[in-house]
Amino acid sequence: MKKLTVLFFILLIAGCDRVNSSTDIDMNVNDEPSPYISTPEDIVDTHGEIKNLERFEDFFRNVQLGKEDSIRVAKYTIEGDPILHELKYDGKIIKSTYDSRRDQFGQGSIIHSACSLIDTAETNESTNYLLRDCEPPIENSSILVIEK
Repeated sequence: MKKLTVLFFILLIAGCDRVNSSTDIDMNVNDEPSPYISTPEDIVDTHGEIKNLERFEDFFRNVQLGKEDSIRVAKYTIEGDPILHELKYDGKIIKSTYDSRRDQFGQGSIIHSACSLIDTAETNESTNYLLRDCEPPIENSSILVIEK
């Protein structure tokens, strides 16, 4: 009976360890990410051709009004690899998650940042939407560039 009890606890501990390991695997940027599957809510930028631009404009407006919202922007590289940028606004802070793990020629990383606003930089040719006042600071703060 004592051996059965010890075996039970070993299996129980091993089972718990397996659950924790799978959670760590999902968060490990060195592992292969799941394939990107576009949803109808995604804003998709394929070399300047933007699908679902209205949804992005709604998000931008909601941030300006202080209303909670979230979006996912998928930008395709020249080679056809998606780079995902998730933005979650809680009414005060924009939490940014930039995931380039599917880009075979990129950094292959996930970058998290918290930003206080979205700003625009306009030229005669385009409007660039940029994250501002981010912590930690991010190199490329561009979310979306809309050609005029």
